[in-house]
Amino acid sequence: MSDSLETEFQAAAVTALNNLSKSLPNTTKIDIYSFFKQATKGDVTGARPRIISSSIARAMMYDGWKKLEGMSKEESKKKYIDLVKSLE
Repeated sequence: MSDSLETEFQAAAVTALNNLSKSLPNTTKIDIYSFFKQATKGDVTGARPRIISSSIARAMMYDGWKKLEGMSKEESKKKYIDLVKSLE
């Protein structure tokens, strides 16, 4: 992985945290979360959270990350960067 990709990824993470609107649609927030987790952790592990009223968001986040299973960390970083840039 190139240092420039890592630098660009870190910059996008700061942008996502500090500058993106908190009123983004939930689906977009889940995409941001999922690409970030896949880029930093790899494939999702553990069981899917049960869906009860207090954990619906966690189940949705798990599902979003699970959809990216098999995607390389490098590809996930690129998609994360592209998504954050498209939202600025």
